Amino acid sequence: MDNPRLAHELVLLGLDPTGRIAGRNPGFDFALAGAVLLDLALAEKIDVVDKRVVPLGGPHSPDAVLDEALGIIARRRRRAKDAIPRLARGLRKRVLAQLVRDGAARIETVHVWRIFPSVRYPATDPPLVAGIRQRVDAAVRGGGTPEPRTAALCSLLAPAGLDRRLFPDVPRKELRRRLDEISHGNWASAAVRQAVRDVQAATAAAVTAAVAGGAAASG
Repeated sequence: MDNPRLAHELVLLGLDPTGRIAGRNPGFDFALAGAVLLDLALAEKIDVVDKRVVPLGGPHSPDAVLDEALGIIARRRRRAKDAIPRLARGLRKRVLAQLVRDGAARIETVHVWRIFPSVRYPATDPPLVAGIRQRVDAAVRGGGTPEPRTAALCSLLAPAGLDRRLFPDVPRKELRRRLDEISHGNWASAAVRQAVRDVQAATAAAVTAAVAGGAAASG
């Protein structure tokens, strides 16, 4: 798969050997929307002005998911924390469809208890997945500041619920400290870094709100 986006990489990190997403819900879907915004911010397609996500113009993105997100942003300038739930709708299926189309995953239908059909998406490009994991592993276990795309991907691991899954051997506090250190590192231009930080904060806020709402509904 050529030039995978952050959303593709996050999904590939989240797929377990059976082809299911192992991340936390709804955090994973919100983190996935955050990945789309981070890709747009790193490409200087959007900025965050007065806490609202605004398009910066220029040519359309060649990626259908990113281009659709730009259209949603252009139609209404939402605060980042409000844009993320809107962008998350159906995003997982669209990203998985792209991975299948590009040969990085396949569709597989299994029957739970031999009755209920369940669609799985096992990864089919082990070198691609291994390369993504190696980048993330080197960033978390090493020192210094990773390159921007790897730093952006690392900033989404905790909201997606993948941090402990990928690094079960790293003490919880140490892992949290290192991921925070990466997230706030000096790895992008000032304008992009501010947009990325706002997106990170909005992703965390959206996840917290969704979890709180689910707890209230079940109470």
